[in-house]
Amino acid sequence: MNIIDYDLLSIQEARILAENAHEAQQTLATFPQEKLDEITERMAEEIAKHAKELAVMSSEETDYGIWQDKYIKNRFACEYLPTKLRGMRCVGIIKKDEEKQMMDVGVPVGVIASLVPATSPVSTTIYTALVAIKAGNAVIFSPHPRAKETIGKTLDILIQAAEGYGLPEGALTYLHTVTPAGTIELM
Repeated sequence: MNIIDYDLLSIQEARILAENAHEAQQTLATFPQEKLDEITERMAEEIAKHAKELAVMSSEETDYGIWQDKYIKNRFACEYLPTKLRGMRCVGIIKKDEEKQMMDVGVPVGVIASLVPATSPVSTTIYTALVAIKAGNAVIFSPHPRAKETIGKTLDILIQAAEGYGLPEGALTYLHTVTPAGTIELM
C-alpha cells in the first residue's frame, strides 16, 4: 500500500519555496526601479494576451460568475493597473526635499505570501504579482483549491515572462500541492 501525506508534501514545498524566494529576493532587492518596471511591463503585456482564455477557464473551474465579467476584471488588472503604476517609484529615492534636507527612500519588504480567492483568481493574481515585483518583493502564492488550475496557469505565464526579462528564479512562485497545512506553513 502506497500512502501519500499531502499535508506533509505541501508543508515541505512551502518551506522550500520560502527559502528559494528569500534568496531570490536578495538579488531582486538590488534591482533599480527601471529594471523592475521593465519586468512588470513585460509581465502585463504577456498576461494581457491570455485575459479572455483565463476568464473562461476561471468561470468554468470555479463555477463562480460569468466569464465576460471576469474578462473585464482581467483586462483592468493587465491594462489599467500598469498604466497607473507607470512612472511610480517604489524603490530607491522616491522624493527629495532639499530645503528640509529630507528624502523618502523605498525599500522592498522581502517575501510576500499571497492567498488567492476562488472568486477573482486571475485578476487578484495579476494585481498582486505586478505590485509585488514592481516594489522589489518576492511573492509566493497559495491558490484556492477551487481555482488551482487557473491560478497555476496564470502564474506560469507571468513567471515565464518575468524570468525572460531577468527576474531571479524563485522570486515569483506558487504552491503546487495546496493544502491548509501547507498554506499555514507558508504564512
